[in-house]
Amino acid sequence: MWLETVTVGISKSKLTIALEPEAASIYCNSLPLSKLEDGSGLGGFEVGQKYLVLDAGGGTVDITVHEVMEDKTLKELEKASGGDWGGNYVDNKFKDFLTSVVTSEVMEGFHLRHTGDYIELFQDFENIKRKTDTTQQSRVTMRMPGSLRELYEKIRNKPLKKAIEESKNSESIKWEGNKLRFTVAFYEDFFSSACAGIIHHVHDLLDKPKVKGTNTILMVGGFSESPILQARIKQEFRDCKIVIPNEPSLAVLKGAVNFGHDPCVISERIAKYWYGIASFQKFNPKVHSSEKKIGDLCEDIFDICVQRGAIFKLHHSQSKGPYETNRDDQKEMDFDIYVSDSDMPPKYVTDKECQYLGTLTVELPKMKKGKKHAVFLNFIFGDTVLHVKATNNANKEFTIKMFDFLVKHSD
Repeated sequence: MWLETVTVGISKSKLTIALEPEAASIYCNSLPLSKLEDGSGLGGFEVGQKYLVLDAGGGTVDITVHEVMEDKTLKELEKASGGDWGGNYVDNKFKDFLTSVVTSEVMEGFHLRHTGDYIELFQDFENIKRKTDTTQQSRVTMRMPGSLRELYEKIRNKPLKKAIEESKNSESIKWEGNKLRFTVAFYEDFFSSACAGIIHHVHDLLDKPKVKGTNTILMVGGFSESPILQARIKQEFRDCKIVIPNEPSLAVLKGAVNFGHDPCVISERIAKYWYGIASFQKFNPKVHSSEKKIGDLCEDIFDICVQRGAIFKLHHSQSKGPYETNRDDQKEMDFDIYVSDSDMPPKYVTDKECQYLGTLTVELPKMKKGKKHAVFLNFIFGDTVLHVKATNNANKEFTIKMFDFLVKHSD
């Protein structure tokens, strides 16, 4: 998305990236009671209140914890984390089941020859997933495309209904006309792994000391519309108030608009990564890999400038330096910026968890012979992107550059 907006001519300086859990939190924090599910919940969170934001989208589920400050801004108590337990996970479980019945050959042929019907099939499943309340019925019914049945019978040379009757799940599924009927237990099993992953992660977060006292869970994102996910969360966290806006899938979009008008509403965040630059150290055979040795130096050192988990306020700046030039006639210095989401401090910028963000180049004026430049770096936080400022100590001139985490190489 970032690259596309720049490509069509929108300046980076005019573009603000909103983080999904933050956007949802901002939106719901401004809602009156009437806009929350069943008219119950919270009409704006109170000062000092802590609440967990469960953003369940299609691909991933992102979870964080916020606290309302006295000035009504929001403080991040736990950085966003989660996993691939979103709605697509459930879709894949359904697809795996269907493939086990009709075979991979038929499923692939259906996708290629009847693409429109294939897409419509999963759109129908999406609608059922968001609307079906299994407490109100004994079976879940889904319309199946006639083209799938016809293709199966052409390739396998037997009725699809017979294949279902012969399947290991014949007690739980029935083919009637052009409809497939599941028992509630069988249908709910499509959701089991995704719900278990979400519940386990929420428990892990709520058990952390710094989020103690959190008794509200805010559910947003398209998958949060699922009655099954809602029921599982309510059942598992009975001591918590579960808040769901009327349109969970639009909470992020609407909150992003609010964030664009007031990006200072998130006043404190937690560093999700280790931040650093590529550097050199004097080679130590007891510490460094021989592959990194260049002369008496070790290359590709991840020089940590900011620690993962550090707390930073809006426009907070973390300084590092000085970094000196190697020669008095040096005309510029390049700082290669890296991040890492590893649990332990990264050692080399070539470690698999490290990501290159871009290079900050500092132009250097001519110095007297025998003198060297000293440059200080400032990592400026508080926004949803990173700004790095390099200041030449000799003349106090500075260079500043913005880096984002949505592309590997930033211009």
